Amino acid sequence: MPGKESPLPLRRDEFPAGASVWPAEVSRRDFLQLMGASLALAGLAGCNRMPAEKIVPYVVPPEKTITPGVAWYATAMPWCGYARGVLAKSVQGRPIKLEGNPDHPESLGGTDAVTQAAILGLYDPDRSPVPRRAGQAATWATFEQECVARREEWQRTRGAGLAVLTEPTTSPSELRELHALLEQWPEARWYQHTALARFDRGGRQWDFDLAEADVILTLGGDCFSHHPAALRYARGFASRRRIESGRARFNRLYT
Repeated sequence: MPGKESPLPLRRDEFPAGASVWPAEVSRRDFLQLMGASLALAGLAGCNRMPAEKIVPYVVPPEKTITPGVAWYATAMPWCGYARGVLAKSVQGRPIKLEGNPDHPESLGGTDAVTQAAILGLYDPDRSPVPRRAGQAATWATFEQECVARREEWQRTRGAGLAVLTEPTTSPSELRELHALLEQWPEARWYQHTALARFDRGGRQWDFDLAEADVILTLGGDCFSHHPAALRYARGFASRRRIESGRARFNRLYT
C-alpha cells in the first residue's frame, strides 16, 4: 500500500537501483563477443552427422495395427464394469488420444477428464509388464504350468480352493468364460472388487432418460460425473436447458 514498506525483502528488491544501467566492467563490444562465441559453440554442437539408416517396407504388414491413412479407431474402455465407447487416435500402432464416439449410445460423442486421462495408463512406468507371483515377476508360461498341474486336483474337488478375482464387468465374452468355469467347477469362487461405487443391483442397472425428466432428485451421488452413464445423462440434462425456437422446457435439479 502507498506509504507503507513491503514486509517482503524480495519484493523491495524487485527493481533494485541501477538495474537498467550497463555495468562498467563489461563493454558492449565484450558482450557481443561473448554472445557470438556462445552461438558458435551451440551451432557446432548441432552439426553432428546422423548415422545412415535404410527405410524398407514391411514384408508382412502388421495386422490391424498400421493402416496408411487411418488414424482413428472405434473401441471401448471399461468404466465401473460398463463399456464407454471412444475413438482412439493411433500413431504407428500406439494410441495417443481418446475422444467420444458419436455412434456409441453411452458416450454420444462426449468425453470427460477421466476418459481423457485413461490413455496415460497405457504408458504408466509403474504398470507391471509381466504377471506377478507372490509379489515377484513371473511369466505366463509359469502361470499355465501351475494351472495345468493343479487341474487334476480341481477336477477332483470340483474347484474347491480356486478363487478368481476380477473387477465388475458386463462384458458378454468375459461373463461367458467365467460362468463356464463355474459350471465346470461349482465349488470355485468368483469375487469382484472395485475401488469405486457399484452401480448395478442384482446384475442390473437402473437407467433413466433425463431428457424427458421435469424434476431430477439425486441423493448421495453425482450422476453427471461418477456414473457409468454420466456422459449420456449430462447430455440429456443439458438438452432441457437450451432455448430452441424461442421456447424452453427447463427441468429442475435437486441434489
